[in-house]
Amino acid sequence: MASTPRKEDKPTRAPSRSADSTNRGNGPAEPATPPKLSPEWLASMLLDVTAHLMNAIDRAARMGDPLERIAAASEAGADAREAEQERRAIVMRRRRRRIIGAAIAVVLAIAILIPIAHYTGFVSRLHGEVESYQTPSGAHLFILGGVRYETTPAQFAARLQKIDPEAIRKYWVEIDGKRFPVKQAVAVGLGAERATFRSSQAISVLRKLGYPTQETSQ
Repeated sequence: MASTPRKEDKPTRAPSRSADSTNRGNGPAEPATPPKLSPEWLASMLLDVTAHLMNAIDRAARMGDPLERIAAASEAGADAREAEQERRAIVMRRRRRRIIGAAIAVVLAIAILIPIAHYTGFVSRLHGEVESYQTPSGAHLFILGGVRYETTPAQFAARLQKIDPEAIRKYWVEIDGKRFPVKQAVAVGLGAERATFRSSQAISVLRKLGYPTQETSQ
């Protein structure tokens, strides 16, 4: 009958490497040795620092692009505003030149037309005045409607003695005891057409001949 092996009879096994490594791992850690200052180590450190600097520069450049675009947009806006202001200034200068030119043209036209108007009697006709001259013989020369009429006060009165006065509407003149409407008196006395002159011009002719005119009371 085989006997049961006893515990003390078991063979003693040699400690394994894993157990040794486990025991070593649980023990105190060995101090790390500092890197040696070799040329290879310095070169790797320089490469790392250079890579970090390049990355920082690249990030800064990417951050600077929007700022540059904003600055460019602001500069473009300022240029546009300056261009608009310059355009408006040019338009205003052109307008001022046109206004000044028109004013000069008006002044020159007035300076030329006023003497012509006085010479032709246009201004006098506007105010009811009749252009007249006195000849060396003492006769009066009148211009009505561009037609010249020459007469003396005696000749003027003699022509009116032959007719009867018409009905007076507003203005009248008394000649040799008869009251004539001013237009009838001038038309007969000068031999002029009534349509070529106004009542104000007839009054001017009569006063220059020495006949005062009157106005009927309303």
